[in-house]
Amino acid sequence: MESKKTSYSLRKILAVMLAVLFPVALGGIFFILYTIRDTQEREHEALCASISTQTAQVSTELSRMNSYMVDLLLNDPYVEELRFAKTVNQRNVAARNLISQFEYDDAIWDTAYSFSFFIPQEELMFSRFNYTFPYADNLAMRAFFQEKIHSGTLELPGITWETITLGESLYLYQVYRVDNITLAAWVSCDALFFPIKANSLSPQGDIFYLSASQATKKEFPDHTVQFEISPEYTHVSLVITDEPYLDWGSFSLMICFVVFIFLVVLVVTIYTLRYYRRYIQQPLENFIHHVDEYSKHRQSVKRGGIRELNDALEAFDGLSQQIEKLRIDLYEEKLVLAQTEMEYLQLQIKPHFFVNCFSLIHAMAQKQEYKRIQSFCVKLSNYVRYLFSESLSLVPLERELSMVREFLDIQRIRHRVDSQLTEDITGTPEAWQIPPLALLTFVENALKHGGSKNIHIEIRVRLCQAEAKEWLQILVQDTGAGFPPSMLEKASQPEPGKSNTRHLGIFNISKRLQFLYGENFRLSFSNNSQGGLVTLLLPMEWQENTSGF
Repeated sequence: MESKKTSYSLRKILAVMLAVLFPVALGGIFFILYTIRDTQEREHEALCASISTQTAQVSTELSRMNSYMVDLLLNDPYVEELRFAKTVNQRNVAARNLISQFEYDDAIWDTAYSFSFFIPQEELMFSRFNYTFPYADNLAMRAFFQEKIHSGTLELPGITWETITLGESLYLYQVYRVDNITLAAWVSCDALFFPIKANSLSPQGDIFYLSASQATKKEFPDHTVQFEISPEYTHVSLVITDEPYLDWGSFSLMICFVVFIFLVVLVVTIYTLRYYRRYIQQPLENFIHHVDEYSKHRQSVKRGGIRELNDALEAFDGLSQQIEKLRIDLYEEKLVLAQTEMEYLQLQIKPHFFVNCFSLIHAMAQKQEYKRIQSFCVKLSNYVRYLFSESLSLVPLERELSMVREFLDIQRIRHRVDSQLTEDITGTPEAWQIPPLALLTFVENALKHGGSKNIHIEIRVRLCQAEAKEWLQILVQDTGAGFPPSMLEKASQPEPGKSNTRHLGIFNISKRLQFLYGENFRLSFSNNSQGGLVTLLLPMEWQENTSGF
């Protein structure tokens, strides 16, 4: 029965993969949909923010240009010279100086404006054109202002720039007049809003201008992103269009790719299930069935004269013998384990300790210290019961600590000493499992070899992180003489099969830790300024998954 369950493991894994494949594919499609929609919204928000910022910069530039023109007419010394010039030569010199100043200011500000001065009384007109515009447009704009001035129909726009269309280009213009001098400036919308197209839009993006006189708006494709804004100081609206971050055509292609991958995995999984059923599971079941039959009747099988059949029979015989040998080795290993456990129990027996305890009871009886005898016998019985009741099973840490306290109480009664114990435990000791006598052995060793009867022992237990997993760290610190140098190396790295009779308990606990944990534990001995220190690290994963033998 157990072999059948094992043979179905791959089939179950493939079936689970097939069942999980559908929701994973649907979840992947919905995730792609959500990601693209969210990306489009973010791109649109970023585009709107960038356009708003650069449009505000254009409004600031128009406002600055208004201030520049007014300041020029009121405060510029060349304009003053032009206003009070008496001769034609003086007016020409002042006009050339003004044109030079326009060119200088334009180089500093990096603007794209054209300017014209008109003095009708003197029949004077001069201009400074920006040649990023068509020359014909500049001439048309100058003629427009000249005609309006001579006819007396030129209206001053104020701080808002007016619009005029020349051919397919839309221009913004501004006019200011002080005394008899009129200053006109104009700029192409394409040049003024070029930074938006260059810095914010993709190559497919474009800007359309709608003046206040236009009654209808242009129709744009549905797949474009549209953004409409009206800059300050103008009578024009900007309709900005751009292609979305990912159009539906590309998105559909991605969906088709995901569906294709899903179908490929589905076909491969179904084929693998059928292949496994036909070519792996059924042959294995037949093989197991025939091996069982062969094991029952192999003694009655008559060897024929065909060599291939004889070789097959010998191979089956060898296989059966190896399986039987493995069973015997496993049984012998269990016997060795039981023998090791018995030796462990025997090693814990200390005849001289019990002889001294009985002598102490006899002495206390002679002195009629009955209460002391009662307390001593209770603690001694608990101690001995703990030694013989546990084998190689793990015990709660709290129980081991209670036996340490019982042992120290026995030593206090025996030798009338005051060995102090300090416990520093982080967490719940009832939930932690350790091998029996793991703490008690180190406490006994500290009292036995410490060189003093009044030894302070500190036990610290905490969880720590090391090598990407949790460990239970146990430290036993004493105030004795510490470990001799010759013992530190032997205790930390005991030779297999050899024991130190002077430190039998430490050797025994080391062997038991190796038997329980293999190489997955840490046991070290060291000396510090206080005395001897024992550090023990036990893996928490092993404790969670193991309850003993």
